Amino acid sequence: MIPKKSVDVVIPCWNGRSFLDVCLRSLRNQSYKDFTVIVVDNGSTDGSEAFVRENYPEVKLISLGRNTNFSGAVNAGIKVAQGDYIALLNQDTEAHPRWLEHLVEALESHPEIDFCASKLLYFKDRETIDSAGDGFLRGGVSFKIGSGERDGEQFRVPREIFGACAAASIYRRVFFDRVGLFDDDLGDQSTDGDLNFRAQLLGLRCFFEPTAIVYHHVGASIAVGSPAFIFRTNRNAVITIIKNYPLGLLSRNILMIALVFFSTLWVYPHPFSAIKGRFEAFRRLPYFIKKRKEIQKNRIVSLERLNAIMSRHP
Repeated sequence: MIPKKSVDVVIPCWNGRSFLDVCLRSLRNQSYKDFTVIVVDNGSTDGSEAFVRENYPEVKLISLGRNTNFSGAVNAGIKVAQGDYIALLNQDTEAHPRWLEHLVEALESHPEIDFCASKLLYFKDRETIDSAGDGFLRGGVSFKIGSGERDGEQFRVPREIFGACAAASIYRRVFFDRVGLFDDDLGDQSTDGDLNFRAQLLGLRCFFEPTAIVYHHVGASIAVGSPAFIFRTNRNAVITIIKNYPLGLLSRNILMIALVFFSTLWVYPHPFSAIKGRFEAFRRLPYFIKKRKEIQKNRIVSLERLNAIMSRHP
């Protein structure tokens, strides 16, 4: 029997009317019942708010009136959440009926763990991995573990990982008291990578729970591969390094970081957008150095521990 713990499930929404019925219905069908759903609307113009009010009156709806991006929406939800645990879920998902049950059970069974990642599978190909949690390369880039691979035995074993993909994750309430909220400067790309890194610096631990399954319309809410997406992804990757990567570890892995920094330019479909994003991060270097000082002074984890939890390759 799982101890009774209250959960708030925060769903950021922007023009998600076509996805919300499947997402919210899957939450109605959860085996675990002690939770509240909080939908935070980012100024939708497609009738999302009216749909939620009319069809899901049990949902707590927060209307921001404008698009504050992913970070602004989830932060607004986290601020009003009152549960023992706070779960995050994207609007373009369908949660397995036992998703929440398994996440709560994982946290209850592992008091040493601070947050958990779900197993995200492609919505239209439910044998293919979208994310088995998030990793972070020593070369300075966060990545989805197992992305594009077939679901197999290696993704059916619970284990400790670097961090959680915020499309479907759960956190102890005190997590955000210690780590802080998502960084509004990052907007809507790589925000979870930054949060995961800050958590690791404080010695917090993440667990991948393979039985907590969510089906995801990958790329449905954002224009993956667009120039704007490439710009923000590259800008935020550099900002994450500037803010979070300890100097002692940076010097140890500098060759790997340089290799990733330059080689990835050939991977992106819009390399000039990637370059612009990186220059934008460096343009605001003094501002992010100030943030870095605050983050680094609170670091308690050893460089050896941090290096060990990072990955040499995806």
